[in-house]
Amino acid sequence: MGGGFYPGSKEIALPLYSLENSFPEAQNEVIFVLAHEIQHSFNHKEMEQARQKFLTDIDKQAKVKGVRDYTDELNSYIRATRWDEASAEIAGFNALVSKGKLQATPLTLDNLYNMVPGRVKDFIDRNKSEHTYTYTLKPGLILEPDMTLSADKNKPNLEIVAQSYYDKGREVTRLASYCEPTGCEPNDYVDYTNYYATWMVGRAIDAERRHNPDSKEPLVLDMQKLKLTEEMLEENGLSIEDRKPMPYKDIGQNPPFVGRFDHTYDGEKHHSWIPVHQENRTGKPAEQADNAPTKAEALLAKYQAAIEVMDKGKSNPIFETARANPAVQKIMERFDAELERRQSLREGENNRYSLANMPDRARDLHTQITDKLTAYVKENNLPYSREGLQNSITALTAEAFDQKMTKIDHIAINEGRLMVKQDGRFIHDFAEVDAFRSRLTPERDSFQNIVQSGQKHEHEEQQHEMERQMERSRSMVMGR
Repeated sequence: MGGGFYPGSKEIALPLYSLENSFPEAQNEVIFVLAHEIQHSFNHKEMEQARQKFLTDIDKQAKVKGVRDYTDELNSYIRATRWDEASAEIAGFNALVSKGKLQATPLTLDNLYNMVPGRVKDFIDRNKSEHTYTYTLKPGLILEPDMTLSADKNKPNLEIVAQSYYDKGREVTRLASYCEPTGCEPNDYVDYTNYYATWMVGRAIDAERRHNPDSKEPLVLDMQKLKLTEEMLEENGLSIEDRKPMPYKDIGQNPPFVGRFDHTYDGEKHHSWIPVHQENRTGKPAEQADNAPTKAEALLAKYQAAIEVMDKGKSNPIFETARANPAVQKIMERFDAELERRQSLREGENNRYSLANMPDRARDLHTQITDKLTAYVKENNLPYSREGLQNSITALTAEAFDQKMTKIDHIAINEGRLMVKQDGRFIHDFAEVDAFRSRLTPERDSFQNIVQSGQKHEHEEQQHEMERQMERSRSMVMGR
């Protein structure tokens, strides 16, 4: 994260590298982040009221007789956090507008975008034509006459910004409550909804346990409506007061899915997803396990694990029927085969989008950019992590490959853009990417872009060949 506001101590925290002024947009980054966090402090009173209302509402829901569905209570507080983040983003944008007016008269969208592209791209789209860039406001946003954005709840700006910022996937937001000292892995990251909802789900479980200590009923949530996943909630560090697992029913699926929430805030499994079936593994291949079950029995055990936490010690008539019904077993086997097929497809996709499977020219460009950018970063003492450097190298490789470059002669960072140049070319002699955002672009995305560029180049060559053949045909006719 670029910064954080801590209401308890009334402090704003910034990463130290942002104060080192060692990359071109550093000053503007700090201005944006400080304005964002200060707006959170202005929003604190309203957010505290929303938090207290949430706690009161889940307490009431926990006292309901019969089915207790906590979806509406969570959804209300999630909407509050969504407003909080969107209004803070708008405050950051407006602070940049104020700074930009000191630098450019009149201030334009391209001036504003280039102040700190990694932040402003949530508000302004930049599109590349053959020789230039065009800058346009995100569809639906309305600028005031002074170029600021209003955060009035009756205007569309808050919703548009929430969509372009809060609603992004975890591969873009890259929020993480915990990472190993060696750095963050992709599954450490969560999106904004799950980041905030981790605390909410924990409190709903606590309320349920407090008022219904002997209940065997699961916690009911519409996970689809709330956009929550068990995986991200547990990887973000789910805190349950009594630390006991809590079964839940996701009524957003048809039929409803039964899963289990585990305490992952601390302990041996802290900030890790704990699938229900994980506890049933022997650690040995199936054929080596003691008293190895048949394939049908193994499948039944897998599916029963999700329900047995609800009826511990009791036989389950559904699975007793399944054991005696070959037709049901075949359905489960087909389902398991489909899961294996999809896993195989995912692995195939990951293998396809790797450096080893890239065209020779792309691999050669990657090697050149690796050497030059690594040396440039060391020489200028730039604050790159190992992952960030690798991401930037691959993103720049994808752009250079798209521009049909074959050699990298120069590299530099200028006005927030990471650029490479090839001497002796007149058309597309350079390639560039956003210096800040490229650090956050997963390598797989860049490799996918290279594959798409290769397909585009092949299509262009086919078109050119057709045009050349047509020209030859016309010449032959004229010659006669």
